[in-house]
Amino acid sequence: MIRRPPRSTPSNSSAASDVYKRQPIRAVEEWSRSPDLLVVNGAPAICYFYTEDGGGIHYARALDADGTAWGDPVSLDSEPYAGRWWSSMAVVNGNPAICYKEDSNEDLKYVRALDANGNAWGTPLILDSEGKVGTSCSLAVIRGCPAIAYMGYDDPDYHLKYVQATDADGSEWREPVTVDTDYGFWHCSMKEVSGCPAISYITDSELRFAIYY
Repeated sequence: MIRRPPRSTPSNSSAASDVYKRQPIRAVEEWSRSPDLLVVNGAPAICYFYTEDGGGIHYARALDADGTAWGDPVSLDSEPYAGRWWSSMAVVNGNPAICYKEDSNEDLKYVRALDANGNAWGTPLILDSEGKVGTSCSLAVIRGCPAIAYMGYDDPDYHLKYVQATDADGSEWREPVTVDTDYGFWHCSMKEVSGCPAISYITDSELRFAIYY
């Protein structure tokens, strides 16, 4: 049995507004989606898909540690459907970096900031364009280099794939490899475990854990 800790309730009210302070960052259209939150250089930052301003993947970072004020959002990819469904963010060698699916061409892409706050960004790299790839992407730093777990699709089969950079910034990447050919259309999550890439994922019939030594 799972035991849940008791909720802390303010003495004067149980309303959610008394517990959480909701901070609007920008107005969005109906199809804006896929936010990922990360603390970047001491302040919260978010990557997300935004339908206006040409669409594509965007990045915004707070100006303080609590996220009470935010800087202007930055557009990272001019492709209108970049990051529409999936994106994942991590701090890579001191700077924020994002992997995402570019939906127009069904490619997996990676982009890294040129500074610790994410004020300026490099050019997005296409890491995999073989078939339909990039769904459920998960970015992590493995053995000092960025790596991504993600889904590939060759009709009618889904498969779990993995790709890792050869340097700490993610300027150059190895060829992608297939981890499992039995994979469902679900999220995967990757972390470094005992110095190795480890991925949790769900097939159509079971929960799995894969680690590469």
